[in-house]
Amino acid sequence: MRKISADKVYTIEDGIVENGVLIINNDNKIVAVSTRDNFENAELEIYTGSICPGFVNTHCHLELSHLRNKIEPHSGLVNFIEQVIKIRHEQSIDDRLQAIADAEQEMYNNGIIAVGDISNEDITIHQKTKENLYYHTFIETIGLHPSIAEKRFEEAQLLGAKYSSNNLVNTIAPHAPYSTSIQLQQLIYNLNQISTIHNQESMEEARFFIDKTGDFIGFYDKLKLDIAFFNATQKNSLQSLIDILPQKSNMLFVHNTFSDETDLKTIVAHNQNSYLCACVKANLFIENKVPDLNLWANNSKNICLGTDSLASNTSLSIWDEIKIIQQCFPEYQLETLLQYATINGAKFLGIDDWAGSFKVGKSPGVNLIINNTIKRII
Repeated sequence: MRKISADKVYTIEDGIVENGVLIINNDNKIVAVSTRDNFENAELEIYTGSICPGFVNTHCHLELSHLRNKIEPHSGLVNFIEQVIKIRHEQSIDDRLQAIADAEQEMYNNGIIAVGDISNEDITIHQKTKENLYYHTFIETIGLHPSIAEKRFEEAQLLGAKYSSNNLVNTIAPHAPYSTSIQLQQLIYNLNQISTIHNQESMEEARFFIDKTGDFIGFYDKLKLDIAFFNATQKNSLQSLIDILPQKSNMLFVHNTFSDETDLKTIVAHNQNSYLCACVKANLFIENKVPDLNLWANNSKNICLGTDSLASNTSLSIWDEIKIIQQCFPEYQLETLLQYATINGAKFLGIDDWAGSFKVGKSPGVNLIINNTIKRII
């Protein structure tokens, strides 16, 4: 039995306990939350600083970890995608596996306990079976032409079966509106499972849907993708697709960098189980723009944090994401950001029965916040 105490304990669901004490059993489950005056100091592990539950990284691309420092920053989304496609398979399998292991260790050291991870292939399975972190793998589908919808859906099911055969939780997800046809998205959403989508990460996405112009036209041409079938909708991507999006199952909208208030209200009105994921460091890396998180907070209670990948970020650290948000939005209280980093992500992934807060019976991990750094205790 451990009795861990700090100047402040952020319980997340029950407020802040000054000079709080966590009583944790040998299975790392919370037995009780108390205060220091109920114990002798000799009984306690006393830390200067604050403690909070382990972080939930709701959006990551672990399989792209080998692309760290390989991509040109601030080049815009279309150029970023082109660079990833060009070099993602240049390194050896061994080098990629090592990068994946190193990236996971980085997340572990940075106090992350659970990850919503995007996968297009099976290369992360080996690392995930070690169970160092909890993973919900989103099998990502790409296929803009309607004629290949069923083929890509079947391929995603086969890949998902590989994860399932290794006892790894997974569901299927579309990549983005500009890369996944309505027909393919409908096949995915008919499963009524938790899912996620990259949403409104660039103005080029809106331009393609509104009047079929912008950088994506040249991108498709380079891929030799015939887009004659696509008709401009005179609406942005979200407004064009909202009618087919899930209305009940948990749905994570990632980035939302260019979402306005109408878009955010549309998401929440369409599905009360929708979540918004901020990956601010990646947004700065790719588009050099920060989403309006105050606008998010005015329209949704379900805000989560993600790191995106090492192709688009310098670290896999939720604490680093919190710090950059505080720089951009000084009015944000740490208690609010810790809620985004813990219980909200746990609820989205459906693991809030054991993660996300210091509730009795949970085993959420313990992070120490000291001198604006994070240290994992459990």
